[in-house]
Amino acid sequence: MSQAVTTKKKDTDSSKLDLMKSSKLYVTLFIICIAVVVAITGYSGYVYAYNITTLSLQPSSWLAIFIALLFSSCSLVTIFIMSLFIAPKSLAETPDLDELTKNSVADFMKRDSENIRYLDPNDILEKSFEYARGTADQAMEHRLTTVNFFLLIVGGAGSGVVALLAAPVSDRSLLEVGAIGILWVISLIGWLMLMQLIRLRMAWFESVTEMNSIKRFYFKFSETFSEKYLTQAFFFKPTTVPMPFKHWNVFHFSVILIGILDASLFLGGAMLLSLHTQGSGFVVIPFLAMFVIILLAHSWVYDIQLRRAFWRKSKINETNLEEK
Repeated sequence: MSQAVTTKKKDTDSSKLDLMKSSKLYVTLFIICIAVVVAITGYSGYVYAYNITTLSLQPSSWLAIFIALLFSSCSLVTIFIMSLFIAPKSLAETPDLDELTKNSVADFMKRDSENIRYLDPNDILEKSFEYARGTADQAMEHRLTTVNFFLLIVGGAGSGVVALLAAPVSDRSLLEVGAIGILWVISLIGWLMLMQLIRLRMAWFESVTEMNSIKRFYFKFSETFSEKYLTQAFFFKPTTVPMPFKHWNVFHFSVILIGILDASLFLGGAMLLSLHTQGSGFVVIPFLAMFVIILLAHSWVYDIQLRRAFWRKSKINETNLEEK
C-alpha cells in the first residue's frame, strides 16, 4: 500500500512542478504587461495635464493615449484579479479505484440475511454515465452558442458604429464618443464571454472525468474479461483524457477568436478617440502594442485559470494519498 502511494506521489510531483512553473510564468508576464501599461498611462496623463509636447506628440495625442490606456489597464487589472481570486478552487476530484479489489467489493455486497435486498448498481452507473455524457455535449454546444452570440453582438455593434459615423450631422463629437463607447463596451463583454468559455471547458473536463471513472470501474470489476484485456478494446482510455488547458483545440481557438475581436474593438475605439482628439498618427504605435497585449492576455487568462484549477485538483489528490 505504501509503495503504491509513494509511486503515485512521485508521478504527480513532476506534473505539479510543471503546472506551477507555467502558471507563475503567465502570471509574471501578465504583471509585467500591466505594470508597463499603467506606467505609460500615468506618464501620458502627466504630459497632458502639464501641456507638454514630448516625443513629437502634441498634448491632444497624449490625451488619446491616456484615455485608451486607462480603459485597457483597468480592464486588464480587473481580469487579472478575477483570474487569481475568483477562479474555482479546483476541478472535481478523481475517484481512486486502486484501493478496491474484487474480493473487497464481494465482501461488501455479501448479504447478511435473506431479508436484505441490495439495489443493482448498474442502473445508477448507467444513469450517471448518460448524465455526464449529456453535460459534456452541452458544454461543447454552449461553447459554439457563446461564440456565435458574441459574433452576432460584434456584427450588430459594428453596424451601429458605421451608422453613427455616417450620420449627416454637423456636430459629430457626440456621435464619435458614442461610437467609442459602443466599441469598448462590447470589448468588455468579450472578457465575460472568455470567462464563460473557461467555465465551459472546466465543465467539459469534469464530465469526461466522470465518464472515465465509470469506465475504470467497469474495467476493474468486469466478470467476463480482465482489466488488462478489456482496456485494449477502447482507443480512448481514462489516462488519455486531454488536459483542460491544452492548446490548439476548439476551445482554445474560440478563445483566440474572442481575443482577436476584443483587441480589434479596442483598437477601433482607440483610433476613433485619436481622431476625435485630433491626435498625431504616431499614437498608432502604443495602440498596436495594446492590441497585442490584449490578444495575449486572453490566452494567459485561459491558461492561468485552468492550470491553477488543475494544480489544486492534483494537490487535493496528493493530500488524500498521504492520508491513506
